[in-house]
Amino acid sequence: MVASDSIVLGRAGISELAVECAHWRRPGADLPIVLLTGPAGSGKTVMLRELRRVVQHLPHAFVDTGSGRHGSALDVLTAAVFQLSLGHRKIGRLRFPRFLLGQLVGQLPLGRSPEADRARVRGLLESIKRFRRLPEEIREISARLIDIAAPIPDGSSDLALGGIEAALKLWRAPGQIWWASGHQPAVDALLELHHHLTVGTPDERREAEDRLCRAFVADLLAAYNNQLRGPDRTVSSVLLLDNAHTTPGHKVLELLARVRTYEPEPLPLLVFAATGRLLPQRMHTSDPVPPERIDLGAWRRQRTNDHWRRWFLPVQLRDLTDDEVTHWARQHQVYGGPIPLFAHRLTHGHPQGTDAVLPMVRGKLRRSVLDDPGEDATLGAELLDTLLADIPPGFHAPLARCAAARDLVPATMRAALGEEAELADRLRQLVTERLWLTGGALHPWLRRLLLLRLEDDWSIVHLRLRTLYAEQKDLAGQHYHDLALEDTESAVRGLDAALTGTDPDGDPAGPAAWLKLLHAVTAAPNKLPRRGEASARRLLSWADAEQPRVRALARLTTELWIAADPLGDPEGLLYRSIATRFAELGSLLPSCSDEFFAKAEEYRRRARDYEF
Repeated sequence: MVASDSIVLGRAGISELAVECAHWRRPGADLPIVLLTGPAGSGKTVMLRELRRVVQHLPHAFVDTGSGRHGSALDVLTAAVFQLSLGHRKIGRLRFPRFLLGQLVGQLPLGRSPEADRARVRGLLESIKRFRRLPEEIREISARLIDIAAPIPDGSSDLALGGIEAALKLWRAPGQIWWASGHQPAVDALLELHHHLTVGTPDERREAEDRLCRAFVADLLAAYNNQLRGPDRTVSSVLLLDNAHTTPGHKVLELLARVRTYEPEPLPLLVFAATGRLLPQRMHTSDPVPPERIDLGAWRRQRTNDHWRRWFLPVQLRDLTDDEVTHWARQHQVYGGPIPLFAHRLTHGHPQGTDAVLPMVRGKLRRSVLDDPGEDATLGAELLDTLLADIPPGFHAPLARCAAARDLVPATMRAALGEEAELADRLRQLVTERLWLTGGALHPWLRRLLLLRLEDDWSIVHLRLRTLYAEQKDLAGQHYHDLALEDTESAVRGLDAALTGTDPDGDPAGPAAWLKLLHAVTAAPNKLPRRGEASARRLLSWADAEQPRVRALARLTTELWIAADPLGDPEGLLYRSIATRFAELGSLLPSCSDEFFAKAEEYRRRARDYEF
């Protein structure tokens, strides 16, 4: 689990939004449904818990729709109602008689005959008297609703049951009047609701859910407009939903947005919903913004009432920056310039990965931090199992093979999987839905952990991919997989040909384009023994008899490749040597000297950062 003090780094805009929307001033202003999106381990649940702390003085509800307790959107609303009803200092209890009356009738065992059903509902309405205990059957139904709503605070179940009784008894008249609005008596409206919920068509059930959600909205508005307590209610209510990608979760979001579209009065309800998957296509909204770019005013200006999707304000929980990781490390006395830099390079700022890695490297940098030899359950394996919890187990091994590719496009996935097109398509759909794709590629942290599992298949998969790129005449891709196969000679000769124009298939590359090619090639993964300099010497033996330019380029390419992997060079010891190779090539190739000398200075600066 991501620690709360690290996850809030870079997320202050979300908490600030909650504070900004906390004060409710009549006539009020529209409040958004904020979608917190991000892959596993990005800190969505922890951010919700932080928000729960921020809004603890407000009426609020926290519902995990992935707990398995809530089978429908109405179950989620029921859970929210019970938590909002528990009472808050200076605000009192919010009552939901319209919603609870509809839910109770919806749970009644009806269906014997129209006359008997009518008598049953009429009897329920007549039994709700101010000074009379509710019938035992109604109390049992209420207890079942409370059980659906759990978990609620310890010792609060009796309070919740008492809240149902009080809401129904004290506010029975408004509840019955609301259900009697329109052209039907309350009994007929409630009987129709029960029929639509239990045996109605899909459209009828949707209509019934809309009606109950409108009852919820009407109750909340009535609580804030109440002449006695309404003036004291100067703060918004807050609903926090975790795992909103589940069916009950996204359905309750759609329900709230759809009903609010037709409600002319602003609703004092701020919703934060965390989702680790793409929501259904019909719910797609504008592109997510990072927390620091949340702009409530801009959201209100661009939102129109022509479609319910406009209520959503999507926020992407991004990776931590290197400065944020350094700040976290200082807070936890993980000192030393290389350590935060190493952790950020290793995890790409993935919050859960950063939290796991930093304590492991406290005081020293270890190449084996993710896969200690002799350990039954390595840190890398444990973290990967956590990240893949939402991916069916049968797809883990194929996904590890696909992780060898630079990006997850259909052609590379089919090549990695041996032309299993159907499997490739399903895998890409899974990682897209689970928000693991960044610019068409796997998130670097997930990819790194997956490659730890690519053991016997390493050479087979990289050979397939190298063949694919050779057929496509993609030099970067071809030589990328040359390096992954430890064929440094082929990669260096290809880079040398591109630099000097000896490649029969192309003209000499300009310095800027060639440097881009060099860095694309040396970003290749490796499974070298974590020995840094020793690995470089072993891989360069073929270049001993070559001319100086090729020897310098071979050394530069191999060292860049090893240094690109923080586990290959955790202390940044190769940076000064890389700077020397760039300067050497600049002297040997005057036409490229400016660009190569600038690169040499860049790597000297990197070396100094690690010496801090």
